[in-house]
Amino acid sequence: MRKLIRSWGGGYPLDKTKWVLLSTVMLVTACGGDVRSVYDRSLYHTNEFAANHYVDTVIAKSFQPEHISFTTTWAYPAEDVSNQVPTSQIDPFGDAFAQTYKLSKAMPAIQYGFESKLFDGILFCTDAQRLSKSRLQLLPSGFGYVFPNTLDQYSTLGLFMKAGADTNQGGQKIKDLEVSFSFYRPSILGWEQLTFQIEIRNLVSSNFPGYYQINLPPTVLKGAKGISLTYAIIDPVPSVSTANLTGLFVYEILLPGSTWSR
Repeated sequence: MRKLIRSWGGGYPLDKTKWVLLSTVMLVTACGGDVRSVYDRSLYHTNEFAANHYVDTVIAKSFQPEHISFTTTWAYPAEDVSNQVPTSQIDPFGDAFAQTYKLSKAMPAIQYGFESKLFDGILFCTDAQRLSKSRLQLLPSGFGYVFPNTLDQYSTLGLFMKAGADTNQGGQKIKDLEVSFSFYRPSILGWEQLTFQIEIRNLVSSNFPGYYQINLPPTVLKGAKGISLTYAIIDPVPSVSTANLTGLFVYEILLPGSTWSR
């Protein structure tokens, strides 16, 4: 990890049989809830890939430069990013991990609404239609979110995500990227922005999303209440004609072991 800029202005104890049974029950139940949460919203779930990119309003309004009092940026080169690639929903860094550390456990209010899929611990569903309802399909412009509570204690940031595109093999169009993940802390003039530039190499493009984790600097994020995620594709850079046919599929945002206060 390298701190770059400060600018002003603008493994489980259950035996295998019990574990598989528990995971299956949890998976079916969770997916059912996921479908009920978003099924009535056909938005972002059409047969047109380019029409399914999530449209953000928080970055576009609340987190604009005129609302940022200052920005601090840290760089995380690829060697500082822990990369786990689950091959099933019962892998150590798979569904059970997400269910254990999902943010909606700490803040039940955020398990509702379309964006709640990033905080509900649901990574896998049992058919293609519901699988598409477990993630946000993001353009590089990304998304933002303001939590009802403020961050108190934390240690790491984890992201479940993979490459996506308009064809089954198209996810390979996104290989390397840089993710900018920001926390926002209220200030007198609006927000303090604390940004982590995370290099991702060989982004997962298979059925299951990869898990990417970084260690966060202690204490500096205390009091944060908002987040945002944007990204840039480094390799291969999409052409103008194919830019809308690729997208980052984000399934879950985790702050394992974090605590939040009102």
